[in-house]
Amino acid sequence: MAVIQKNWVWIIVFLAVGLFGWAIFTPKESIESKIQKTLEQQKDRADLSLKDVTFSESFGGTKFWELDAKTAVLNQDRGGAELNTVKGRFYKNNSPVLFFIAPKVQWNLSQKEISIDHPFGYDTRTEKYFNELMQQIDPQSDPAKLFRLASQFSGKVRGYWFLANHLKWQLSTQKLDTRDGVLFNQGAFTVFAQNLNSDVGFDPLSLTGNPTALYIQKTPHSPVPKITTTTAREFLINSAKNEISAVNDVVLLQKEMEIRSQRAAYLPENQLIVLTGAVKLSFKDIRAACQKASYNPADETIILEGSATAQRDRNLLRGEKIAIDLKSGKINVLGKTKIVIDEREIKK
Repeated sequence: MAVIQKNWVWIIVFLAVGLFGWAIFTPKESIESKIQKTLEQQKDRADLSLKDVTFSESFGGTKFWELDAKTAVLNQDRGGAELNTVKGRFYKNNSPVLFFIAPKVQWNLSQKEISIDHPFGYDTRTEKYFNELMQQIDPQSDPAKLFRLASQFSGKVRGYWFLANHLKWQLSTQKLDTRDGVLFNQGAFTVFAQNLNSDVGFDPLSLTGNPTALYIQKTPHSPVPKITTTTAREFLINSAKNEISAVNDVVLLQKEMEIRSQRAAYLPENQLIVLTGAVKLSFKDIRAACQKASYNPADETIILEGSATAQRDRNLLRGEKIAIDLKSGKINVLGKTKIVIDEREIKK
């Protein structure tokens, strides 16, 4: 009997030692991870999943935006919502002025802001055209293709469209803002920039951060479009007036031509680019200067006005207006003219 009791004692000892070893050496969840897991479970319980839902924000009878989402998760504890596969509208004076699609939108209720991931946007003047295009392709899966296809009606409408990596709107400022890159199109102009700042009506809109504009001129006589490149410190878009302006340190390039000025404005009705402020032009062997220059990319002509001068080799022309045909290289002086010819040219 004593032997049996002794064996039971050893069995209990081994079990105790085994349990002690298991408690020490077996991996366990830390207290912190348990707390975090509990909090996450609480958050999950606070989430409300929704399908085919519409959110909007209004204040004092003024509507600011409206979002239609395929799915959404609303979390009251965190004071926010995540919306997926979104179609949105921004309002100005209670009328829609800007439409967009985006794969995801974060709505921060406490901060009164929405963050839009990879939006493709367009205005009311292009809404009909994009609704037609969206019947042909899935805009959510390939917004870049939608942007490219829109070039087919760039000369038919006065509106705009854009692609951005990220876009934020805040109630406190009622402004749209991005620092992550944007591709903006209006008419035949496409502008690449790092930063965008504007009200929802893009009136006006500022594009900064190494902005570069491409003016793409398609002609029936040439299969290759004419491309004019413009760089500046800032591009300003006035949607209501359908104007694009480049300001400060403007450089315009087209083939062998370079024009520098302080400001350049695109006038779509006349298909002109008007440059003002200390304008300087160089083209092959021609050097010119004036206060105002009107450049027509379609027929490649430029008219210089305001203390206009043009120099070729050592010969200098001064006139009220000087017209330069870039295709032929001919210079025509309009109005009163003063010509200074170098004597060495006469002796040749």
